[in-house]
Amino acid sequence: MNPINWIADWVTRLLQYLADTTESLVTLPDSISSWAVAIILIGILVKIVTWPLNATQMRSMKAMQELQPQLKEIQAAHKDDREKLAQAQMDLYKENGVNPFGGCFPLLIQMPILFGLYRAIFKLGPPPSGTGQLVGEHFFWIRDLGECEPSPLCDAVGGPFGLPIPILLIAMTIAQMAYQKWMTPPSTGGSDTQAQAMQSVFKWMPLMFAFIFASLPSGLVLYYTVFTVANIVQQLTLRRGQKSPAALSAGAETADESPDTSKSVEQSAPAQEKRSHERSSSQSRKQRKRRSKDARRG
Repeated sequence: MNPINWIADWVTRLLQYLADTTESLVTLPDSISSWAVAIILIGILVKIVTWPLNATQMRSMKAMQELQPQLKEIQAAHKDDREKLAQAQMDLYKENGVNPFGGCFPLLIQMPILFGLYRAIFKLGPPPSGTGQLVGEHFFWIRDLGECEPSPLCDAVGGPFGLPIPILLIAMTIAQMAYQKWMTPPSTGGSDTQAQAMQSVFKWMPLMFAFIFASLPSGLVLYYTVFTVANIVQQLTLRRGQKSPAALSAGAETADESPDTSKSVEQSAPAQEKRSHERSSSQSRKQRKRRSKDARRG
């Protein structure tokens, strides 16, 4: 069996189950279909499953950013020999456990799911090719999740205020551009052809996706928008959990100083106790002398 068809059958059954469960448990407003909620839930579930892979991708991108000074030194040393330059860069990546193409791996996992969801929505779309279960299932201004969102590239009926403005598609593109900006490592300013090629792909990918998705079912656009927003949430979560180098350095200095401080406190404690004992002894001697003088006078 074709893997994409197997994924499509699995996604179709999951969509049906989530839509039926949502309809039986939740009273939704007329503007939101239970099928739209099912598509949103699938986007969240896929994000949860791919969370560790995306976390590894983000850490790899951060490691590449930290290697930029060393990459510049390598480019300066091998600027006249591209073969040695490429080999030195790969050696540097290998020594630091960094995969320069790590950002592509999550996409390779997500694409089969995306194709499977497309097949599932197509099967649930209008007859005769589909079962018609998505016909009339809406999401706010989108009247049919099995049809493309109204836009200049799609003649579907509907749109906000009756205008062919693909708001969901625009939101998906903006979210993708923001996410790709965070994930793209900065350029080294040299002849690193691998990094430049990767940056070019990441730069134009959101616009290419927007052009492709403009003619696809709006249910698919809804899924990918949810998934991209979930990616941004994950990026913000990981960034908050990471300390800046300055904070880490300050923490290390504090840790280095704390043993000395504790030692000084431990060393000063006996000295303070000794001085206190000497003061009390001196005061006792003075009091005995006063008593003896008073006794002789009496």
